[in-house]
Amino acid sequence: MINRSMVRVKVVQTLYAYYQDGDKSFRQAEKDLLRSFDDVYTLYMMELELINAMTHFAELRLTDNIETARIRHEDYTPRYNFILNKFAKQVFDNRTLRRYTEERQLSWDMAHHYLQRLYQDILKAPFFEDYMALGKTTYQQDKLVWRQIITKIVGTQDEFLDALEELEPYFDAKSWSSDGFEVLSYVIKTIKRFQEENGQEQPLLEMFDSEEELEFAKKLLRCSLEKAAEAKALMESLLKNWDESRLSYFDNLIIQTAVAELLCFPEIPIQVTLDEYLNIAHDYSSDKSPMFINGLVAEIAAKLKRENKLIKAVIR
Repeated sequence: MINRSMVRVKVVQTLYAYYQDGDKSFRQAEKDLLRSFDDVYTLYMMELELINAMTHFAELRLTDNIETARIRHEDYTPRYNFILNKFAKQVFDNRTLRRYTEERQLSWDMAHHYLQRLYQDILKAPFFEDYMALGKTTYQQDKLVWRQIITKIVGTQDEFLDALEELEPYFDAKSWSSDGFEVLSYVIKTIKRFQEENGQEQPLLEMFDSEEELEFAKKLLRCSLEKAAEAKALMESLLKNWDESRLSYFDNLIIQTAVAELLCFPEIPIQVTLDEYLNIAHDYSSDKSPMFINGLVAEIAAKLKRENKLIKAVIR
């Protein structure tokens, strides 16, 4: 699940925390990095759990509506499609999700106001009204409506990110709000993979697709620390009379990590490294920083190539 793009971001963020706390050791920095991956995976489980929380919320509202209609002697025809959704029940019954959420005591209860808002938005969605107007629904129809809820409603709401930020302290998590939409893409991928015949044993995404990704993360962090002085020297050699303070602290760390990747991972093409850290700069730096960072890292790569310190393909 956690790919190299996210690994790079987490390494830069870990370096930021490492340098802010001068007493940290490399071992502690590595622990912090691994903890950040654990937070991402917990967020993935938490977002899957939103399906269960929303279904339960809808069931309570339906029960309230039935009781209110009874007390007022009003006609009311309840529609059960949503709360009897077969896909949602399969998510609730999933053994991996149930075990993980119970062990970590994950719950959306502390974001009850967000569940209320989401429920109202779901009710107003035209695709949801069409779904509720169906007679007996199929598993595929049940799965589709949840995919639409996640992509068209949850994935477009700043309120969703606000809710995640509010939940962070309850679960001692970090960066949930900043990772919220990206992790939601993994939830959508998971929904697509669900098959009715898998029942409770439906596989969920693993934290890492392979052990290689985890080793890449550890090595990139270690190299970024070990090559820090070399990266700074390369920057200074190319930026005559450059005031380092004109670059933000985070920008410097992006460049430091990019240079470490150039030096320590000969199998990664230069252009891949340039593109990856350009994307990070776009997401985390000021408007003018990305092109400067990209240009500087490209110049550093070219300089290393000329000096035969870089065994890679020539930049095109």
